[in-house]
Amino acid sequence: MKFSLGPYLSGATDLYPTLRQHAALAEEEGFDSIWIEPGNQSCGASPFVVGAWVARQTKALRIAVRPVVGLVHPLYAAEDAAALDLISNGRLLFAPLAPSPTQAAVYALDPNQARAAFWESLEVLPRAWSPEPFQHSGERWRIPAHVGGNREVAAVAEVSVTPKPAQTIVPIWLEEIADQSLPAPVVQVAGRSTPVEEIAERLRPRDGCVPTVRALLRDVVVAETEQEAANLSRLLEGSDRRCLICGDVEQVVAQLQGLRDAGANYLVCRIALSGLSPEESLNSLRLLARAVAPRFRMASFPGEIRVHTIEETQSPVIGYLREGAAI
Repeated sequence: MKFSLGPYLSGATDLYPTLRQHAALAEEEGFDSIWIEPGNQSCGASPFVVGAWVARQTKALRIAVRPVVGLVHPLYAAEDAAALDLISNGRLLFAPLAPSPTQAAVYALDPNQARAAFWESLEVLPRAWSPEPFQHSGERWRIPAHVGGNREVAAVAEVSVTPKPAQTIVPIWLEEIADQSLPAPVVQVAGRSTPVEEIAERLRPRDGCVPTVRALLRDVVVAETEQEAANLSRLLEGSDRRCLICGDVEQVVAQLQGLRDAGANYLVCRIALSGLSPEESLNSLRLLARAVAPRFRMASFPGEIRVHTIEETQSPVIGYLREGAAI
């Protein structure tokens, strides 16, 4: 099982100090990616700007951005995504969100129109990132846009969007996707509120292909003791308790084993939860990274390497590499 962090809200006022600490620790401890989304604002702050900032703070952590797609022309998202992929040396994961009814209303769109524009945009984006020029004629978008009377534009048959991303194929990850035919491979992501009994159905094979990555979003709290975990859970705001992973190390390990048995092999953990202090969130992340995650990532390693004490999780040098350990 691989571990990632997020999504972090790009419009949060206290985002940067928390994100700097969490991204640094996640990279040190071998997490796969960090996720950034605009949040619940009517229009949403751009996650590409925050993603570029994270890219400059890290070297290996993949940057998963979740822009709202379908409200404006898809070539804007194509250009921003390509630029971020270049800035991060090919570490972009593109995980777009469909417009909510509130966001659609801001742009004077019917929610159904916005949803249709979302899926049409997903047809355009991979073609915009490809090396070859292309054209597109859909229900909402026409590329190139032939404006009547403009002979110069009308003479253009195809367009080539620049810059091009560093990756040959930009990974597209979608939460709760419908049965849609897409031009690029898509990783399915089960949402934060998906019950355990529905995970297998949400992450089922499509078109006869068994997905190699079966991703799941979850709110996660790890504490040193069961009582401390119970106290922290009472502070949380806006978390679905039915799908919350919360407890001491052994309790969280048991809950994750249940998710793995249900089919998930990639966990996106929202650690910076509303109601917890920055110190409480950081300590939860340390325990997740140093005491919980090794139990799943190194199953064939000796237990002395995989299992760490609470004291070890507070040190930057832990487990079999801790000071004084025999080599």
